[in-house]
Amino acid sequence: MKNLWTVSVLVLLAANLGIDAATQDLLKADSWKCLDGVTFSGGNLTIKSRSRAIIPCLPDNGSGKPDKSAIPERQPLVNLFGQRYKVTDSDFTLTYTQNLFKEVPYKGTQYEVELTSGRVPMLNIYGTNVPFVMDEMYIDSPHIGIGACSRSGNLLVYIWDGKKYQPAQKKTFKIPSTRTIRVEFTRSGDTYTFKVNGQKVGTITYSDLFKKGNSLYFGTDIPHGSKMDFSEFTIDGGITQLPRPPPMLVKTPKIPVPPNSLRALASKHDLHVGTAVAVNQLFSDYEPIYAKTLAHSFNMITPENAMKFQFIHPGS
Repeated sequence: MKNLWTVSVLVLLAANLGIDAATQDLLKADSWKCLDGVTFSGGNLTIKSRSRAIIPCLPDNGSGKPDKSAIPERQPLVNLFGQRYKVTDSDFTLTYTQNLFKEVPYKGTQYEVELTSGRVPMLNIYGTNVPFVMDEMYIDSPHIGIGACSRSGNLLVYIWDGKKYQPAQKKTFKIPSTRTIRVEFTRSGDTYTFKVNGQKVGTITYSDLFKKGNSLYFGTDIPHGSKMDFSEFTIDGGITQLPRPPPMLVKTPKIPVPPNSLRALASKHDLHVGTAVAVNQLFSDYEPIYAKTLAHSFNMITPENAMKFQFIHPGS
């Protein structure tokens, strides 16, 4: 097929202009390879928890008790560089087959438990915007989360409106207590219907979650120590496939690291050295002394102030 010039041109045009999607296979390695914790084996997609949170629990004055003023917030993974789709009309169906695992007993504090979505792994579908994640805060966006619990035989459906930490709606549907389930999520207008193994288990109604013209993003919210495993993942109906975003690859010069530099000395003890970077100095330094110092002495950097919320948000 690659040798057919005409077909190649048509495929290229479709990828760049957007094509009406029939049944699209979402279970592709190149569509998930940029998401942390992803592995492929035997045709299955496995996503492991990374146990991330904004503002983690901190000990209170050495007492070992959680600081109630530092309740951690969820930080679900979002597949930003995967295949995206645009909603073109009211109806589409997402189908996936999930291999369930025994839930891992969670031995954390009450505040750590609040990190999870029902304490079962959940698949998140975003239909307006993606979450806004900063080093000091997390702003959610409207989305629906679907999770299955093999132990209790429940399908959990949560809807977040993007305004509150807790879900705006919660539904629990009884499902067969099996190790493998096939979930069909159908959106028709403001009604969402759920089928498990071919049987309808329930519906939920919510407006403005997937508007015409909005993009669909996929992500996961997986509790500590757990994972999600998919052997089927498709979407079809009223959607258009959007072009993939270009890879963010930047060619950078290689600068030799002096053997007596801080990072070289630390590497002998298998340590990495990090620092915050002042962006203005980095780009305005006529002789790149600042950049060379960073390259010589540090191997982990984070942008200072220029990337913080109050400097880039129009409402600040």
